[in-house]
Amino acid sequence: MLWAAACMCFFGCLRAGEALAPESGEFDEKAHLTWGDVQLEKAKSPVWIRVRIKESKTDRLRVGACVTLHRTDRDICPVRAVLEFMVCRGSGPGPFFTGGDGGSLTRRDFVVEVRKALVERGIPESGISGHSFCIGAATAAAAGGASEEEVKALGRWTSREYKSYIRIEEGDQSSSAKKWTESFKAEDCSQD
Repeated sequence: MLWAAACMCFFGCLRAGEALAPESGEFDEKAHLTWGDVQLEKAKSPVWIRVRIKESKTDRLRVGACVTLHRTDRDICPVRAVLEFMVCRGSGPGPFFTGGDGGSLTRRDFVVEVRKALVERGIPESGISGHSFCIGAATAAAAGGASEEEVKALGRWTSREYKSYIRIEEGDQSSSAKKWTESFKAEDCSQD
């Protein structure tokens, strides 16, 4: 579940609160991600998955937005990660990121588990928040040569706020990211 959530948040440039349940007892299917909000391009070997975000920090009018995750055909693939999770989860009501025990992955739990995974791999976890995957996606896009308009579209920003999400500094910051992505492998269903 953690791997699928991380892939969805990074490749969808999502803040954790856009994909994950709020603290327990606060789930509202009209506002939060459910099974019905995740659409496959086709049932067998989909090229993309579309995720309907019902509420967002950048969506002040609460009209929602659709984010498309594309298959990468690489070791780290959001479509494969989400599909594998969907098979484990099964369809049903409640938050999309719900485990076999019926418990949902909350924003807080997600950040705690990501920090724990980083520490286990010898990577500093300070500064990790619910916005970190969105920051990482915006930074990766900018570092990869995406235009300002492309970065804004990726994160659904309409203002210059997107610039605060791009964290390119002097020197090569990619070694920690590379170490993390190479060592963090998707877990099988029994380990969720």
